[in-house]
Amino acid sequence: MPASLVRPGLLLVIDNLILVISGWLFWIVTTKFATAGEIGSSTSIITLMTFISGLLILGFEFPLLKDRIARTDPANADEAKEKRKPMFWTIFLFAMGINVAAMPILWLVLSGTFAATASETLIFALSLFFITGLSTISKYALLGILSTKLVLIADIVATLTRFSVAIPLLMYGNQAVFAVVFGNFMSALLLCIIVTAGAVARLGTALGTRRELLLSIREALSNFPSKVARFSITPLAIILLTFAGVSASEIGIFFVALIISLAAGTLANSITTVSLPASREGADSFRLSLKLGLTLTSPFIVILFVFPGNILSLIDTGYAAGSDMLAVLALAVFPSAMLFNLIMRLNSESDNRMIILIGVAQLAVLGATFAILVGEFTGLGAAISILAAYTVPAVILLRRLTKEEHSLVIRTIISLASGVALGVFIQYAITGIIAMAAAFLFTFVVMHLLRALRFREISDLVVSIRNRT
Repeated sequence: MPASLVRPGLLLVIDNLILVISGWLFWIVTTKFATAGEIGSSTSIITLMTFISGLLILGFEFPLLKDRIARTDPANADEAKEKRKPMFWTIFLFAMGINVAAMPILWLVLSGTFAATASETLIFALSLFFITGLSTISKYALLGILSTKLVLIADIVATLTRFSVAIPLLMYGNQAVFAVVFGNFMSALLLCIIVTAGAVARLGTALGTRRELLLSIREALSNFPSKVARFSITPLAIILLTFAGVSASEIGIFFVALIISLAAGTLANSITTVSLPASREGADSFRLSLKLGLTLTSPFIVILFVFPGNILSLIDTGYAAGSDMLAVLALAVFPSAMLFNLIMRLNSESDNRMIILIGVAQLAVLGATFAILVGEFTGLGAAISILAAYTVPAVILLRRLTKEEHSLVIRTIISLASGVALGVFIQYAITGIIAMAAAFLFTFVVMHLLRALRFREISDLVVSIRNRT
């Protein structure tokens, strides 16, 4: 298995898991020192700033991921000869200009919406907005050249900074909203400094031509609808559930179930993210990332689908009420992994029209099903909407897969269904942990027998990772 895909993919998996787990722990610790109202205000401010920041960088993540391919002359790929300079610094400055232009408007929004919040807190919140977008540009520039190790180091340092700044401020009685916002600002600042310095050191500060910038903007706008759908699922779900009059406790349970399902899809999404820049190495990175993503994720889907109550109870017995939500969200992991892989392929082919159509279709399905289902089924309806938003576009794009990949998808689905069947059958006769382990391992056995993923391939994967380490 090509190290250009496996090693960076593994590091990105670790990075994303660290971000998910540390984020969870941070808010758990924060609840010990802040009231529910203070946590609500700080999360609202931070979510708003990071959400808008993510929207205003459009879809520049994708042209940055494929920039390494675009700079290499296909006729001289082995010699890595470049046709043009990296677009990182050009896109970075363009994003900075957008952020600067948006700051006055955002300040009015902040000061009006959070009028009771201290002005120094809002200043740091606005600074958080400005820094977050720039660090995202730099991070994806590094991912585009497969520098995932530096991204991992930067995120670890930023995570430690958030804890070491915010928690002491909370412990010593500082205003909670300020402490949380300032901690997140310092974390984002350090992250931005590290990844931007790393990207500049590796890619330089050369500027691209106007034509190249316009091409990057076109690709970013093409990816924007699908990015909005993926990026807005969590906040949109929470907002719509709130407006639908769903209780705060059910919204909290839904949020926990959603975070668990997102964590389950981390492996597939991380490997797929590096498949675009890794495709330059000549290996069939998209086929391999699809295979690894679907097969290695399927046993976890089985566990979450068959034993959702057991998983949620590990956090708190009160969360077991969200079993149906987690089961549906677990199913959404499979089409989500497929869809993200297919969108990466469309980017490699520069099929901007299809990227736009798929993004619009995903948004339409998400919006329509939310409007219909959330009022009737509340949190479960939101989970079904998310499942539909991933499944419908993935089915539309199935024709983009090769015959071999169609066979892989079918064999993996059969393996997943077999694991589910065994789990359902034995869960009433065997204690939870043993039943989960049996279903998990049985899924791998069926995949081996159906040649979706052989044990030898798993061994080769481990050896490849170990040799690169």
